[in-house]
Amino acid sequence: MQSYLSRNFKVAEIFPAGKTGGIPSKENLHKAGYLVEEILQPSRDAIDKPVNVNSGMRSRKENRRVGGVWNSEHLFKGDSAAVDVDAGQYNPGLFEALKQHVRKIGQLIAYIDVHGEVRFIHVSIATPKHNGEIKIATYEKEKRGRFGRLKRHYATYHGKLVRP
Repeated sequence: MQSYLSRNFKVAEIFPAGKTGGIPSKENLHKAGYLVEEILQPSRDAIDKPVNVNSGMRSRKENRRVGGVWNSEHLFKGDSAAVDVDAGQYNPGLFEALKQHVRKIGQLIAYIDVHGEVRFIHVSIATPKHNGEIKIATYEKEKRGRFGRLKRHYATYHGKLVRP
């Protein structure tokens, strides 16, 4: 039987087996519950479409594997979850719905690829370090070594989801 944090979000979505480094603590479940009940579920209800969590809590090893930054909020065990809608089919209403909860959000970041498409949205609960930050992140191909890599650029959100 599946355990749920809310009507539509399973515990396993925020704490995926094999990627978190163990069983979530009571504190981490509480943080995840707050994130889901206060931010993700109301946003899902507002757009009336599924919101798929593609990355919740991560272990350090998993964070390195996916290219996460060394101080990623995903390491804070439930403080954040990156979300997308329908396996990459971005719904513009999701970002707007999430923005309505800005007082409860630490960071809201729309990640835009080199083609100008929103790939996913990172959202976290407010913490002393991050409180109400709304940003856009873009990727640029960086010539480095044989294969190159993608370099992130962050900008403050100014009302439009476009590459700054």
